[in-house]
Amino acid sequence: MSYVFSQGFRLVIPYLDTCRNRVKAAWVGRKIEQVVLEHLPFVSEQILACAFETRRVLVDGEPVEPSHSLSLGQTWEMIFHRHETEVLDTRVEILHVDEDLVVVNKPPSIPVHPIGRFRKNSVDMILREEHPELLADGKCLKLVHRLDRLVSGVLVIARTTEKAALFHKHLQQDFIEKEYVARVKGKFPEGRLEVREPIAKVQDDPPLYSVDRGGKACHTVFERESVSVKCDQSLVRCRPVTGRPHQIRVHLQWLGHPIVNDYKYGGTLLENSPRVLPPEPTDYQREAWCTECQQGGRDIGSVSQEELTATSIWLHAVKYSNTHPFYEWTFQSPRPPWATSF
Repeated sequence: MSYVFSQGFRLVIPYLDTCRNRVKAAWVGRKIEQVVLEHLPFVSEQILACAFETRRVLVDGEPVEPSHSLSLGQTWEMIFHRHETEVLDTRVEILHVDEDLVVVNKPPSIPVHPIGRFRKNSVDMILREEHPELLADGKCLKLVHRLDRLVSGVLVIARTTEKAALFHKHLQQDFIEKEYVARVKGKFPEGRLEVREPIAKVQDDPPLYSVDRGGKACHTVFERESVSVKCDQSLVRCRPVTGRPHQIRVHLQWLGHPIVNDYKYGGTLLENSPRVLPPEPTDYQREAWCTECQQGGRDIGSVSQEELTATSIWLHAVKYSNTHPFYEWTFQSPRPPWATSF
């Protein structure tokens, strides 16, 4: 088993991994050191320097120096000891399984697929390890849509290539309907409220979006469910008609009612979020050349407040439906505690 559960977190036991890439035309003539740092954002200059010293950066199978100039047709690779970022220990609950689809209730803090410092700590990899039966009889797991890492709720996964293609076709034909619930700041207006403000990316790392006249067309429908005068917050039903990244979050910010704990888009970090790093797993062999092993885990002083506390936001995918007359289905997930009482 790859995982350890400790103090409310799911941790991955560090493991050896290799990143391998064919040299692209844009990399020809550039130093290998520059290319690795750009291509692997989770690798620091300190870690990379150690990798060169211990001969773990290779080109066509041979160790090279940082100044090595890349040529077309070559293959470069880096061997490293992967220490993944921890996520919350909430289990990935399976809501439905049939021959075509598996539907899960995605917990917050876990990305849907491997990205950056998250690989085994992703919904895709967790399902493969904890539920190998889903891959029996030639089945696969094809992610057909995504939820932001901090968002929870219904996640539909195809078990065949054909059903994945059908989902995307129905999505393009507007047969797929989505419904979310969000807890926002202030007294949200009554009635049906439609926002059609275009959205554009204004920052790459970390990704950040904003309403922008030059952005892509965007359409979200909102409807207030309830209001708490005591805490000056509202529960809002959200239906994204289009599917832009961070769409609901950005439109709520633009309306002046950001999600309460979405610090990226006008919310506030909550006092009851996790603030203490869990102890590192002990049942693995330390690597003498691994800078993170040498440090004995991450230094609490180097971890930002945002990293420690922003493990989730109060946005939950309640329902996904396919309204195509020959392939109708609806899947719903239980609402989280923050959406049932406040």
